[in-house]
Amino acid sequence: MQLPELLQQIDSLKAEIEALRPLKPEIEQRVMQKFRLDWNYNSNAIEGNRLTLGETKAFLLEGLTAEGKPFRDYLDIKGHNELIYFLEGFIRQQETLTEASIRHMHSILLGAPYEVNTISVDGAPAKKRIVPGAYKESRNCVQTATGETHFYCPPADVPPRMKELLDWHRNRQSQRDLHPIEHATLLHHQFLEIHPFDDGNGRLARILLNLVLMQNGYPLLVVRVENRENYILALRKADAGEPASLVCFMAQSLADSERLFLRGARGESIEDASDLDREVLLLKEELKQVAPNVDLSVPVQTQHLENNLAPFIQRLDRKLVQFDELYSTSGALMSIQIPPPPGIGTINNGSLHKDQRSKIIAAALEANRNLHLLKKISIEFTWQGFRRAGINDFSTRLSIECTYLERKFQIQIDRLQLNRTFLYGEWFSEDEIRSLLQSIGRAILDEIKLEISKTKNQGDHSAA
Repeated sequence: MQLPELLQQIDSLKAEIEALRPLKPEIEQRVMQKFRLDWNYNSNAIEGNRLTLGETKAFLLEGLTAEGKPFRDYLDIKGHNELIYFLEGFIRQQETLTEASIRHMHSILLGAPYEVNTISVDGAPAKKRIVPGAYKESRNCVQTATGETHFYCPPADVPPRMKELLDWHRNRQSQRDLHPIEHATLLHHQFLEIHPFDDGNGRLARILLNLVLMQNGYPLLVVRVENRENYILALRKADAGEPASLVCFMAQSLADSERLFLRGARGESIEDASDLDREVLLLKEELKQVAPNVDLSVPVQTQHLENNLAPFIQRLDRKLVQFDELYSTSGALMSIQIPPPPGIGTINNGSLHKDQRSKIIAAALEANRNLHLLKKISIEFTWQGFRRAGINDFSTRLSIECTYLERKFQIQIDRLQLNRTFLYGEWFSEDEIRSLLQSIGRAILDEIKLEISKTKNQGDHSAA
């Protein structure tokens, strides 16, 4: 369809929408929620966000997060969602678009400063600190599908180019010499040509596009991730001085949004016919990145013991050794359960002196090599006979159990009431390990303080 026909079509659909206004509040709320969810998911997915449509909905509507997804992806969805609400208020209050407001929008979108891995203009890997709301201070570029490098506006040219862009925008607003979809599309493209920020330019460009459309009474335009290739192709043509394809692409996308809005306004289903198919396809693509199930075997268990459990126990021992001098004796006890055959129920290696307990996991490794698969490893750290004069003689213990099942294993730590299940090949993150070690140490220290407090209270009652 040619552009004049598309412009006529979107204006006709807009008239149908206007004829149904005002909508009942519950209908408008339902339609706008659908648009926000679609916009949040698709605009971020185009830029590489790995959350699925279902995960995006669960996060925005229920606050639920999926295990294994990058925290940055959730921050990007959160910032984009907050910016949509800011944009709606910005339009209601009839604010004027300025450089300051664009930089403020960018701050909302990206939140706090962070670092990203990037490629320098000479092709070398580099780290870049992203400062929300601040114009770029170094050149940015993108590698095209053919391997060519597309360079954006140099940093020194950003302020004058942004001033020119906003002057152009205000002139179009006052003169009304372009159809709103043409105005919005060209604003979006010129902003991308400048690429004024180090990150978030694509998402912010689509925010500005919708700003113009919403100011002119049109519904939200959502560029869908499955149309990403056509979108990029149209952008490249516009880069070469041929913006017609990009305007047609956006006009068609706007017409699709208008039809969706009309269905919702009439009380019809607003689930896209392709929503289910799209989610299934995206799920399949996501699962390609997930390793298949790993069954328990001697090599798998050995790898877990050597790479995960042993280093963890050794680090834990280094954390716990500071409590040893408070007690008369300290050590560790380990028991190993082995499923038949060979029919041995439990091996108990006895109590290890504190100078040897850091080697406790070596016994499990030896049993794994000699007796094949282990069913459970139980490790108990003990401290006996608190040896400070005038304080009750008490003992302290810490128990850790690792139970091996066919396709997963369970870690239990009694002090923390922790019961965590992992697939083989998974383990705590470094941040989680540091937190666990700190929490275990804190729990033992709190118990010692509690026992000391009991002694003092008993002494106070005796004195009374």
